[in-house]
Amino acid sequence: MSGNGRDRTHNVLLEDGHGGTMATRYIGIRHRVKRTAEGEAKPTQVCVIVDGESTMYDLATETDELDWMLGRFPRSWRLAVKNQDEMLIEELKQSRQHHLNWKKIRKNQDQEELEATNFVEKVARAMCVLEIPDKVEGFEAGDQVCMTLGGSGDRFAFALSRRAEELGAGTKVMRVKPAVFKDVRERLQRNKDNDAGLLAEMHQHTNDLYLTERRDRDLIKLVEVWRNRIEAMKARIGSEQRLRSHLIGKIFCSEEGKYPEGAIEVQYEYQRSNDKVVSALEEEEKQREREVVKVLNGLDVYNELFKPVKGLGHLISARIIVAVGDIRRFATAAKLKAFIGAHVKRGGMYGEPIPRLQFPRKRSGEVANWQSDGRQAIYLLVDQFNRNPDSPWGLKLREYKVKFREKHGQKEPVKVRAGLVDAYRAVEQWFLEAGLEDSVMGYREIGSYETFKQWVDDGMHKLVYMKEAVEHRRIDIEPSSLVDINDLRSRIAALKPKDEGAMTIVYSDGHIHRMASQRTGTKFVEWLWREWTRFEERNKQVPKAA
Repeated sequence: MSGNGRDRTHNVLLEDGHGGTMATRYIGIRHRVKRTAEGEAKPTQVCVIVDGESTMYDLATETDELDWMLGRFPRSWRLAVKNQDEMLIEELKQSRQHHLNWKKIRKNQDQEELEATNFVEKVARAMCVLEIPDKVEGFEAGDQVCMTLGGSGDRFAFALSRRAEELGAGTKVMRVKPAVFKDVRERLQRNKDNDAGLLAEMHQHTNDLYLTERRDRDLIKLVEVWRNRIEAMKARIGSEQRLRSHLIGKIFCSEEGKYPEGAIEVQYEYQRSNDKVVSALEEEEKQREREVVKVLNGLDVYNELFKPVKGLGHLISARIIVAVGDIRRFATAAKLKAFIGAHVKRGGMYGEPIPRLQFPRKRSGEVANWQSDGRQAIYLLVDQFNRNPDSPWGLKLREYKVKFREKHGQKEPVKVRAGLVDAYRAVEQWFLEAGLEDSVMGYREIGSYETFKQWVDDGMHKLVYMKEAVEHRRIDIEPSSLVDINDLRSRIAALKPKDEGAMTIVYSDGHIHRMASQRTGTKFVEWLWREWTRFEERNKQVPKAA
């Protein structure tokens, strides 16, 4: 053990015939929140593998994580000795008071004997003896760390990566895609509680890892400054709400009855403009926004991909980048679309199993498990495309409006009774997928079940005619691409249209605008995944030697 009390026994010396070399330490870290809302303790788990031997550690607090990163996490304790540890104790008092541990003296211990050589004091009405770290553990030169991408471990990964650059000697912090890690865990049938050990093993046996470098730290820093901006905004809004509530109570609960002239809103704006707390919070919010802009301007991915897009400003860009995090987490564009809520799914409203295409939104009986901030950012972005109609993406939005208007309702809105709307949209979707143009389904109004049934029969007759024409080679279409008529009849029969409710407009101009906006947002996310993935491929480093 060295003079500073650091235990070096975990670095096993391997004899190879040419002199000794220090064995590589492979470290897997499963980062977790330290305590759940229910009070359940969930410490960060660390597994250190040296020469096939593994050791597990639990980091119960952020302070423990900091100690681990700096290589000073206590793994065992000893009694402080008089005339020997005074200088060390003074040093700990100045910088690491949490490394001074007062332990209660048991009744069967001789207090006078302890006081002869140890430090004994009365703490909280009990006599305690001072303990200090005996052996410490932590991050050191040459370590190979593996963590999953994204999530709560970003801050810890940032600190470890920065520390690795200081230590040098091949010290690396690697990260793996959560999807890849999950696949490996399921394939090996490992227990989730041993994720840290599996991560350490993966570092030794797979090359599907990514080195955490300066670009990754800049991205993590953006997440931090964006979080600070959101907290400042919420604090400002909360202060304004308290001020308004106080003003309303003051006005209505006045014993003198001197109610102010004019609207309450005027009084509120006057109070708000002169309130020092609100003014200070507004200034803080502006400062946080400036920090976001500064960090964002230093990101290569922003300058290369986001900045050239007209309508995509700093704050919307920050929302998207923070929501996505590391694009390498998403193996396909479909996974990113589902994560950010820009995908299209099949399903019915209110949990009804009507298999028609739908843009996801919060509905009764359905799970809304997308990233809400990212979805909101896409909504705000498409609104900017609409406000910039001559921009490339604005032109694409207008193009989709024209296509949807021609495709649905024969260029005009359709009136359908409310109880028939779901069934109408489902059947229309099936007809369009089967190859029918909307011109052959051109009913302007479907006000009863009989009209709906007639519309369905007309469409089915067209499909039967199309199938016969293909069979007699009057139409050059691949027969295998035709819909199964009997299967389609079964699906339509399973629907439950209701001849009730008021007449409602389907495919109004507003409806077409929303459909086009949603499609534009979906296409933008597809484009973003493709270009961002290419950007990462161009800038990636070889993560680890074979």
